[in-house]
Amino acid sequence: MQELTPQQEMDFQRQMQNDQIENSPNAVYADSMREEKVKNVIAQLNPELLLEEIEHRIRGEKRNYYTDEWEPISKEGKVISEDLVQNYISFLNAYLTQNTSLSNFSPDEINNIMNVIIDYIKDDLSDNAEKYKLTSKKVIHVGGFGKRMKRRITEDGYVSMDYEKIPIQIEISIGEELTDYNEFNRIGHIVCQSTFAVLKQAQNGMLASRIFRALRVTESLNQTPQKSKLDFLKFW
Repeated sequence: MQELTPQQEMDFQRQMQNDQIENSPNAVYADSMREEKVKNVIAQLNPELLLEEIEHRIRGEKRNYYTDEWEPISKEGKVISEDLVQNYISFLNAYLTQNTSLSNFSPDEINNIMNVIIDYIKDDLSDNAEKYKLTSKKVIHVGGFGKRMKRRITEDGYVSMDYEKIPIQIEISIGEELTDYNEFNRIGHIVCQSTFAVLKQAQNGMLASRIFRALRVTESLNQTPQKSKLDFLKFW
C-alpha cells in the first residue's frame, strides 16, 4: 500500500471534515433556513402586495401600527369615489406585478412607460372629474312659474287645450366650476410613485440579477447530491 504524502494526508482529513459537516443535521437545517430566507425575500418583493396599501392610500387612510388597522387620516375628509378607486387598482394591476419587477428595462423604456402612465392619469382625472366627484359648482335655486298645457272641455262639449301656471324651481350656476386639483395631485403622486419604484427595480435587470445571484450563492453552499427545492427557479 502506497504511503500518503503529508499534503495528501491534509487534503484527505479536510475532505473528511467537510463531509461530516455537510451531512450533519445542523448543516441540513442551515441549508433549509437559507432556502426559506431566499423564498421569503422573493415573496416580500412581489409588487402585487402593494395594491392593498395603495388602495387604502387613495382612499385617504393610514395604517395604525398599534392596532394594525387602516383608519381615515381625517374624520372630516371627503369620501373618495368607489369608481375612482376600482379604476386605478385595475389599472395598476397591469404594472405592479413580479413579472415587471424581474424584467430588464432600459432607462429610456422606463421613461416611455412613465410618460404613458402620466398621460393616462391626466386624461382620466380631467375627463371623469365630475364622475369621480372631484369638481363642483356653486348654484342657487330661484323660484318661479312655468306653464303647462291642460285639457279643457267647454260647455258645448268641445275639447280645447289651455295653459296653466305651475310653480317651479330654477337652478342657476354662479361663478366658475371648482376643481379639486389637490386631490388630482395626491392621486397622481400615489400612482406614479408606486409604479416608478417597481420599474426602477427592473432597470437593467437589477432586481433579477440580485435575486439569482443570491440563489447561486445558496446553491453553492449546498454540496449534498440531493436536489434543491430552488432548482425550479434556475434559468442557467
